Amino acid sequence: MKFSPLKLTACTLLLASSPVAFSQADSAFKVLSDQAQFWQSKGDYAKAAQSWKKILLIDPADDKALYGLAISELNSKNPENAKSYLAKLKSVSPNSKYIISLEQEIVLRSTNSGTLIESARKASQRGDVEKSKQLFEQALGNIKPQGPLGLEYYSVLDRNKESKKEAIEGFARMAKESPEDPLIQLEYAKRLITVESSRTEGINRLAGLASDPTLKEAAVENWRQALIWGGPPNSRATAQFDRYLKVVPDDAEIRALLAEGKSGAVRANVSSEPYHNPKILRDAKAALAAGDDQMAFQILQDGIAGDPTDPWTRFELAKLYLKEGQKQEAIGLVNGLLSSQPNDPNTIYATAMLYSQMDDWPNALKFIEKVNPRLRSPSIAEFQRAAWMEVQLIYAVEFARKGSTTQSMSVFNRAEIIAGQDPALLGKLSRAYIDAGMTDKGVNLLRQKVTLSAGKSTDLLIEYGNVLLKTNQSVESSNILRQLQLKSLSAEQKQNFDQLVYAYSVKQAESLVQLGKPREAIRILVDLQNQRPTDSGTLIALSNAYAANGQGPKAIELLQNLEEKYPNNPDIIYSLVLANIQSRNFPKALGHLERYITFDPNNPDILDKAGRAYRSMNKLTTAQEYFNASIENKERNAVSSGSSSSSLANITSLGTIPTDFYKGKIPPKPEPSRLMAARGKNPLSDPFAMDTEIPNPVALPKYLANNINVKPTSTEEALQEIKETQSPQVLAGLSFRSRTGDSGSSRLTDTQTPVEIRMPLGDGKVAARVTPVNLNSGSVAQNTYSSLTYGSGPLATGTVNTPQVSGLGLSLAYDVNNLGLDIGMTPQGFQYSTITGGIRYGTYINSANTIRVTGALSSRPVTDSVLSFGGVTDNRTNLSWGGVTATGGRIGVSKSFGIDNTNALYANASYHAIEGNNVDSNTRTEFSGGVYKEFRQTGSERFRIGLNMTNFGFNKDLSYYTYGQGGYFSPQQYLAVSIPLSVEGQQEDLIYSVTGSLGWQSFNQDGSNFFPTNIGMQNAANASLAANPQFGKSAAIYPSNSVSNLSYSLNASTLYKLEPQLFLGGVLQFENSGNYNQWAASLFLRYSFEEITQSLKLPISPLLSPYSQFPAY
Repeated sequence: MKFSPLKLTACTLLLASSPVAFSQADSAFKVLSDQAQFWQSKGDYAKAAQSWKKILLIDPADDKALYGLAISELNSKNPENAKSYLAKLKSVSPNSKYIISLEQEIVLRSTNSGTLIESARKASQRGDVEKSKQLFEQALGNIKPQGPLGLEYYSVLDRNKESKKEAIEGFARMAKESPEDPLIQLEYAKRLITVESSRTEGINRLAGLASDPTLKEAAVENWRQALIWGGPPNSRATAQFDRYLKVVPDDAEIRALLAEGKSGAVRANVSSEPYHNPKILRDAKAALAAGDDQMAFQILQDGIAGDPTDPWTRFELAKLYLKEGQKQEAIGLVNGLLSSQPNDPNTIYATAMLYSQMDDWPNALKFIEKVNPRLRSPSIAEFQRAAWMEVQLIYAVEFARKGSTTQSMSVFNRAEIIAGQDPALLGKLSRAYIDAGMTDKGVNLLRQKVTLSAGKSTDLLIEYGNVLLKTNQSVESSNILRQLQLKSLSAEQKQNFDQLVYAYSVKQAESLVQLGKPREAIRILVDLQNQRPTDSGTLIALSNAYAANGQGPKAIELLQNLEEKYPNNPDIIYSLVLANIQSRNFPKALGHLERYITFDPNNPDILDKAGRAYRSMNKLTTAQEYFNASIENKERNAVSSGSSSSSLANITSLGTIPTDFYKGKIPPKPEPSRLMAARGKNPLSDPFAMDTEIPNPVALPKYLANNINVKPTSTEEALQEIKETQSPQVLAGLSFRSRTGDSGSSRLTDTQTPVEIRMPLGDGKVAARVTPVNLNSGSVAQNTYSSLTYGSGPLATGTVNTPQVSGLGLSLAYDVNNLGLDIGMTPQGFQYSTITGGIRYGTYINSANTIRVTGALSSRPVTDSVLSFGGVTDNRTNLSWGGVTATGGRIGVSKSFGIDNTNALYANASYHAIEGNNVDSNTRTEFSGGVYKEFRQTGSERFRIGLNMTNFGFNKDLSYYTYGQGGYFSPQQYLAVSIPLSVEGQQEDLIYSVTGSLGWQSFNQDGSNFFPTNIGMQNAANASLAANPQFGKSAAIYPSNSVSNLSYSLNASTLYKLEPQLFLGGVLQFENSGNYNQWAASLFLRYSFEEITQSLKLPISPLLSPYSQFPAY
């Protein structure tokens, strides 16, 4: 940094006039710069700006400070101020490296740039490089990208042959402009080594970067790859190998290459491979490693043009055709050579291997057996053995699935003999047993082999780890991974171990989805996708995580792209089923599900998954059918390990038994590159020799520490859950409710003994309810005021009698999915019995399942008092009135948000017409809403706190008990604000829920006439009171009223499993609302015809009578 006299003087003043040497000026600037960057990282842009401005006081031309101030303005949403600092930066320091970076930041903070870049990334993920490039350039305008975005942009360009040169030039520019950025230097070096003319420069750069501890692993890996691509070194290149071996002295393959180069010998593994031109394959390998499939395609095509008789160049090109989904082109390419040289062993071998790449093992075996046994190399012999085993196992599994257990076990037994002690074949055999429904036998086969070997066989441990993972035994598989971590691995073992670790990581992410943590799963899977962008299993798991996280459209888009490439992959189709279910597009889900089932209608796993999909759509009857079918097919396939062998004479295409070629001896070890391809690996992308030892412990995935182990429910368990859910039930209970008020009128004691029978009907349940009800309000006090405000009031004389009221209520209800219907009558035996009923429906309206809308239409009794619920008669005048019902509708909407959607906003609105017998008509309007936040302390307990507001009002005040009044609380304006709190928990046999609230309420009542429905009685009452006032009343009018006070409530409920079929539950409630206090308690027993094996789950669904389970209005 250069210092002007002004800068030095200001620096001295800034340091409190102490004697500061010029050498300390840098420290002052560093302190201020560090302070600014600290506050900026904390989001305190004002304090950051203060520090930057102090630097500008010292040197107004400091480019870093101007840049920092501009970034602070951008972060504070002040782009115009940022542009002003950019202009000043250009003016005072036109060559500053910060100019381009600041221009990029300003552009990227614009409204459209972020959207365009996100679209560019999606296009890149789809493999549409050209579209991605266009979108990036549209977002960037004329700006040359910098930093992480520059790396991303040029990496996209690097994938396209036409733009590869531009990409390398871009990396070169960034490397020159940012020499201090090691990541940019690494990415540039990685591109240099993919081009032969610049490979030496790239190697030198990587050698330098290997000294950086943060980059050493990546630098050394690419350095090594570059040396391998170059092949055995000439005299000028040996120094590069020597330099590498000083860093990695134990690399056997590189040391062997160096020895070959120094001796001038031809590489042994090249001469042993039947490649006509190994350089073509090495160059194609380099292009593939750089992600340039088009370049590899061109190299291989040129190789075929130069030597059309080389089967292996054709094989590698055919694999590229397969990768693009062009199956027929791949077959035609290899068959074209086969037709011209049908007896050449290597041409036949290449053809057979291509069929194995397509998992068409019967054809692979058919072709490989055309090779004369005397001409079979060890590699061909090993491939024939593997193909024979694959075909045996295909037949064995198919026989098992079709119920031909004897034939199945005959094939399995023969295959087990041939497998011998070969870990790879034993692994295939074990997995086949599992596919055939014999999981225990498959796992035990390898477990016994591992025990006998005392864990010394690395290959066997890897196969055992894969089988444990296949059977969802994550804990044991993680132990296997830890054992393998401590072993010295050959290159092939390292590759197989890496595949096991990768599969384990994917499984852990899938377990997180099942645990309700899709966001964490997505983070893991995106990381894994970056490692293997084209791995369909990872992409399927990622799509399932997106769907579970409410990102249905994103999941569907990802899966549709996969479906285009792999139209016959059942896992992709099933994931499309799940994604469409999550997005609530049930017609599409059903279409995909029907297609999925056709892949193998008798496969127990497919039938099981179909059942789970139907269950997710609440089609329980159909789900039950598929679960039953899955179990039946599984049982049909179950074979005891002692099944006897039988003749295989009726099986005509199982191939020649491999041991016949060697007269019972173990075949010689095959050549490594051929065996690798035989096992489905890509020989061009294998960076290690097959026998290279890797002595250093290998790294385990970071997800291993948590060891997430979610055991999926079995088919039997899933079926049992439906049976339990749909089980017929009988419920009986006793409930008691007490409401404060004046004896004989507003006071209420309500005793009910509901009995309910629930039966399955289709995918839902029908419930028949019988509810004896007893109401008691006490006796009207024998005083003038009580007589004055009841029944005929001042127009009647004598004693008021208010007997208890009893009746029997009947109702019928049906619930299915999100729909509920019911119809019934208020209790027979009351003064008035009225038909009641309703319909309600609720559903999510967005693909993320975060916005839910509910609606209801109903006609319900108003149960505030004996008068409103059942009706009464004034024994003095024989006038009857009451039996009030509220008829109308309610609509509600809620929106959940936040991590795991534990927060929510909600709002409700309703309107009801209130009618009764000889009671004045009324209307009620309500609006309520609120917000809550949920805290999940453990997996079995959660706590919720919120804020709620309720506002309602009636058109008329009919709260009283004279003739024509309704006897229900009906203020003209009611407002309450409360803080609700709740805690819910569950254990295996007990669940509970406690909810309370505390708040403030205020309401106003306008008052009303004694007799709102009868003008004659009202006039007579007015005249009577005018002539003889009572209690200050000279007119028959209830006065207006206004009240404000605290409001509070408590609601506790629980359910306990006494026996597998018998449950005891209870509810306790207390509230003060409006002008009354109320408490209620109930106990109930529930008997299930099915034994309930699953743990109890929230929410609690207590037994409530038809007259208490709905809002009063």
